[in-house]
Amino acid sequence: MKTPDTWRQFADEHAHSLALSQALQASLQDLLARQARVVLALSGGQSPRAMMAMLSQANLDWSRVTVQWVDERLLTRHHPDSNSELIEQALLQHEAAQAQWRNVLPLVDGEARVLDATEQQTVLQAALAAYQTPDIVVLGMGTDGHTASLFANAPQFAAVMDAHQTQPLLIVEPPSAPYARISMTLAAILQAQMLYIAAYGAEKQVLLQQIMLTEDRQWPIAWVLQGAQDVPVHVFA
Repeated sequence: MKTPDTWRQFADEHAHSLALSQALQASLQDLLARQARVVLALSGGQSPRAMMAMLSQANLDWSRVTVQWVDERLLTRHHPDSNSELIEQALLQHEAAQAQWRNVLPLVDGEARVLDATEQQTVLQAALAAYQTPDIVVLGMGTDGHTASLFANAPQFAAVMDAHQTQPLLIVEPPSAPYARISMTLAAILQAQMLYIAAYGAEKQVLLQQIMLTEDRQWPIAWVLQGAQDVPVHVFA
């Protein structure tokens, strides 16, 4: 099991969001000083909203930053549970409005609803065509140990966790969570130059510490930590 390069633990959610946004700003600045463009992949849910709002005000050359999601629920564009909607509302404002946004959900607009099977395949193919290998991946973690949309009980678990998987995005249908999703695979996540894991909250902190001690691969996040031997990992818990 890889020991994270950074492990910072917080008792206050605002402090957690601020520290993570500042760390991401520093990493983006460092990469922009060394390469023409940077690709930033973000996870959704409500936990990262405050961090994204803070990061949106960072003084960066956002025109050289491409933003894409780590995973997305297969919903219409403006559904309240859409990760794309979250990124557009929280991050792509202020300074960050100049970023290039690799969102494919405008293909399926209209009333808030779950996409049908044909629409799901249309979105997947568009997402694969738009996909770029991220330089920075920001992962969350659920209290069940899932990260991205890598759920241990999903029928597609073996495929998304396959170290030799060549397709970077797959559809995942987790029985324990609402909606089918598109998710980056484990192999795609591990191609990043650096990983951030945001796991705020006492229950998540305890679980992450347990995983580090036991190296138990029943938790999808453990696969990330075991696979990232050559990738810097920064944990903000």
